[in-house]
Amino acid sequence: MTLFILIVQFLATYKSDLIGKGLETIVIIKIFVFAAVSLLVLALPVAVLLASLFAMGNFGENYELAAMRSAGMSVPRILRPMIMGTLVVTMFSMGMSAYIVPWANLKLYNILYDVSQMKPVFRLEPGHFNSGIDNYVIRITDKEVSTEMLYGVTIYDHTTSGQLQEPVRVYNRGTKEEFTVLQDSSAQNNRFVIADSGTMKIDPYGKFMNMMLYNGATYEAKMDQDKRGRPVERYVRVIFDSLYYSFDMTGFGMEQTEESAFSSHQYMLNLTQLTTAIDSIDDIIGDLTGQFQSALSVETRLDSTFLEEKEAFDVVPPDEVILLFPRRKRKRILQGAFSRVSKALQITEKAMEIIGEQDLKTKERGIEFHLRIALPMACLVFLFIGAPLGSIIRKGGAGIPILVSVSMYVVFSVLRIQGKKMATEGVLEPWVGAWLPVLVMLPLAIFLSLESVLPVQLLSGDNLWRFARATVRIIIVTNPLYWLYRIPPIEKAVNFVFGKIGALFGRKKEEKRSFRVRR
Repeated sequence: MTLFILIVQFLATYKSDLIGKGLETIVIIKIFVFAAVSLLVLALPVAVLLASLFAMGNFGENYELAAMRSAGMSVPRILRPMIMGTLVVTMFSMGMSAYIVPWANLKLYNILYDVSQMKPVFRLEPGHFNSGIDNYVIRITDKEVSTEMLYGVTIYDHTTSGQLQEPVRVYNRGTKEEFTVLQDSSAQNNRFVIADSGTMKIDPYGKFMNMMLYNGATYEAKMDQDKRGRPVERYVRVIFDSLYYSFDMTGFGMEQTEESAFSSHQYMLNLTQLTTAIDSIDDIIGDLTGQFQSALSVETRLDSTFLEEKEAFDVVPPDEVILLFPRRKRKRILQGAFSRVSKALQITEKAMEIIGEQDLKTKERGIEFHLRIALPMACLVFLFIGAPLGSIIRKGGAGIPILVSVSMYVVFSVLRIQGKKMATEGVLEPWVGAWLPVLVMLPLAIFLSLESVLPVQLLSGDNLWRFARATVRIIIVTNPLYWLYRIPPIEKAVNFVFGKIGALFGRKKEEKRSFRVRR
């Protein structure tokens, strides 16, 4: 069930890339299979939590847990089979995360990239500028689906003469040359077509889209020469009764990309490859740092012009150093200094940019390395959360366990995403960001385990009241105003003021009347 929820979430994320592309059935099956394998490691901790809640909740609801404890079985003894099963699940998740999931990610993202490169089915929306076909922008004002008629058609032709394309044929009834061909000029974005109506059909092989336009005109800019041979831009307008456009639809299908293009991404590397990649990036950063230091030292070394006056620099303020040199040399010295400082700044900015990119790669691979270990270990943490919590709640079925599991999954996901984000931005170390959800959930697991093992109930009402009262006392005692209030003169003054305020706003006591009973 947990895996199904994650697959539905995956489908909601990539629905725009999968729906309406006309994908084959085998491609869709591959996408869902690889996605299931990739999400299995993330689903196992929540599945362990849900299973432990179901098991211990049913034991508690049917009084089986009380019977086992009355028979002398301790809670660790009751949980021993669940712990052994969770250890097997953890080792399985570790192996999947280390080697199987990277392979599945490589297959999955390769297919998703190929699908995303597929152009969507070309659909003209009225009132919109549709750019689904390369080098063309088409706009219509209205369309009639039943008759396949388009109205108010405007085509912006961005093709150039060097591109292979079908010619644009024009038919003008009653003229000497009824059939003519529009020749494209060398300028780009030089022609647009306006027509009252038209039809659009795709040929049976799906390679060309044919459009027939009626009652319109084409406007085109052409570069010509005048009588003196100077270039002149002229505008040509051709009015037509019908115009035939043929658009090339090649590239609208799915092409398979080589997997080697994605094999260096951190999601596609196993643990051994991640370690090797981190070491290689560290070596690259060291080499780049040495190169930039050498280039920077060339621009920051002391010029020979200053060697003669070097001893005077210690006694002269920096703003007046230039006054030590003759007037005729000051301009050249300042220009040289400005040039070197500019080059040094450029080298520094470039070094920071390149080394920052490499450092980001190191952080991403470090985070992925620790996540491959942290996610399987979360199975054990969730076991020691779900099992004690189920024994405390003592409710089976699909109600409270599912509610608790969904809440824990939301918290776990938020911590995982935020930890990864903060580690990428450098706020946290990569290992801290990857282990953040486990480190946050671990104290809760320890507390719930102690609650189920110890004879004293830590979550009872009396204990919670004592804990709250002790916390308030600590806050009061550690407050400096409390000790200031304990000084006798200040205490008397505060009591006097608050007493007057209380008497001013308080209600007057009703006078008691005594009645005597006559005998």
